[in-house]
Amino acid sequence: MEALLDNGLTVFGQHVSWAELAGQLSAVLVVLLASRRTLWVWPVQILATVLLFIVYTDAGLGGLRDRQVAILLISAYGWWYWHRHRKPVFGVPIRRATRTEWMILIAVMIAGTAVYAVYLDWRGDSWGPIPDAWIFIGTIVAFAAQGRGLVEFWLVWLAVDAVGVPFQLMAGLWFSAVVYIVFAALVIHGFVQWNRTAKRTLAEAAEAARAPAPVPSADLPALTGVISSRRRDAASRCRRSTSSRRSRHRRARPWSGRAVHAESPVVPVPDRSGTASSILAGSRGEA
Repeated sequence: MEALLDNGLTVFGQHVSWAELAGQLSAVLVVLLASRRTLWVWPVQILATVLLFIVYTDAGLGGLRDRQVAILLISAYGWWYWHRHRKPVFGVPIRRATRTEWMILIAVMIAGTAVYAVYLDWRGDSWGPIPDAWIFIGTIVAFAAQGRGLVEFWLVWLAVDAVGVPFQLMAGLWFSAVVYIVFAALVIHGFVQWNRTAKRTLAEAAEAARAPAPVPSADLPALTGVISSRRRDAASRCRRSTSSRRSRHRRARPWSGRAVHAESPVVPVPDRSGTASSILAGSRGEA
């Protein structure tokens, strides 16, 4: 561990340890992977947290040090959650936060920052307890929202970067400050991508809700029987209606060319075409 801190690069008269360089570059890669919603974001994030834990412990920044532990736990949770709910192509579904979720996020960020700043000041573990606490709490909220697939986690990261850049410069970690500036640009890009995807997902869900639900295969035999029964009933009603109309038509139509004796009964007999024809059972007389 000492070798990672004591050795490194010197750029413009500033020393950058291998631990800080590798940790921050891994953090940049995390942002790029997060914008693509790939599962690789979580193992790379775990590597970054281990390296930056060493860096911030050596710099005497208790809040930034403790947040690496929190990020490690959240990354393990996010890795599990994304792997469980992923889709074959697009990974975890993303969406906009509801109003209730927004209120919860804001309340946690405000209350968490105040409480943790008091804790850092009481322990004497940071020379800047308020910004140190905000970076710690904001990071936890951002990763928790990212693990749930909420678009707004990018906005929380942007607020963390706004405080992190001057705070890193005050701590003498200029390379980390530069990385935080790069983070801000990547965060804006990631937010635009996720927001566009969330809108498309919402439109697809609305379209699917308007479409008729498919019939389960197990219900198809019963549904087929119901349809067949209804068709038979409809055909039977149609035949009865047709027969009734024809009967009324024959009674109302006058006979032409023939005279039927009044006492001659008429017996309906089905002919070859399926209709009823009249056969006179008595004698007939010509008109």
